[in-house]
Amino acid sequence: MRQLETALIGAGLIARMHLEAWLAAGACVRIHSLDGRAEELAQEFDGFGVKAVGSLDEALDGVDAVDICSPTDTHRDIALAAIARGVAVVCEKPLAADVAEAEEIVGAAEKAGVPVYPAHDIRFAPAFARLHELVAEGSLGAGTVARFTVAGYHPRPWTGHATAESGGILTDQMLHGVDIAYWLFGDVVRVHAHYHRSASSMPISSQMTVIGSG
Repeated sequence: MRQLETALIGAGLIARMHLEAWLAAGACVRIHSLDGRAEELAQEFDGFGVKAVGSLDEALDGVDAVDICSPTDTHRDIALAAIARGVAVVCEKPLAADVAEAEEIVGAAEKAGVPVYPAHDIRFAPAFARLHELVAEGSLGAGTVARFTVAGYHPRPWTGHATAESGGILTDQMLHGVDIAYWLFGDVVRVHAHYHRSASSMPISSQMTVIGSG
């Protein structure tokens, strides 16, 4: 069987996690990044079928899939370039910075018959996967209200250009809860959200109540 060839775009923390997963799946990976870190990341995995390439064109040439782990404002152009070549797309959430760009990506993919997978990894967490099974089979009855509470620690204030360009913490992180709400309960009827942020040395928490259509 021919070895899967993947282009990984980006060389940051998330890209590293994706790279390890691709290698565990037996793929060989080309890394491209505009921040100069692709070569360094590739060298760390020397001998595992990983190499850095100097352009997006070279990264996409002949690969089976592209995995986009670059800043959100770059997702649209990379995804469209891959779709034009018939390359399957895996894209870190959020798929795009706004609805129009996301719809453009989806529309191009549907027209070309190319699969696009926005990476919402929380769906694969065992607890949520099991909950989805129970809801789908009707074991819990008809759901009407769901409350999602998330608390996390961040060592420094949530600032910087990258997060601003992707919509900030609400788009970057809260979309996990929104995705799970849609996945479990269908269309949302009403949402009440509460966000609490203390000093940077303290936990960040948020709460979202979703009233679904049943």
